[in-house]
Amino acid sequence: MAAFLIDEHVTPRLREPLSQRGHSAFHVRALGLAGVRDASILLIAAGRGLILVTENHQDFLTLHEAWQAWTRAWRLSPAPVHSGILTIPQLPVARLDETAAAIAQLVGSGRPFANALHRWSISRGWQLHPV
Repeated sequence: MAAFLIDEHVTPRLREPLSQRGHSAFHVRALGLAGVRDASILLIAAGRGLILVTENHQDFLTLHEAWQAWTRAWRLSPAPVHSGILTIPQLPVARLDETAAAIAQLVGSGRPFANALHRWSISRGWQLHPV
């Protein structure tokens, strides 16, 4: 099973359907991290081995791309690893179970998570952002 850090802009209610599927899920507010900047949230998630779930695709895409670029440019070895970023659309509460099911399906798929960013849309499913 996987462990997730749910970003501030995602409803804390996502934690319950993820937990019901056997995953650990923590919301930033419950950890006292409300208002913490996105770059720090990514570092905290990486340091705790948590996959980050966010609605904030553009900002975390920028952070993910910077993580990859700086690792290559600075020839860091071993490469620093974040546990993965999942970006989801803003959804009504009625779609939380569907969202949790999609996340669980991705986790069980064997697709890579380390240093990866996946984006979910209702119409296209999961898409891995190219590195």
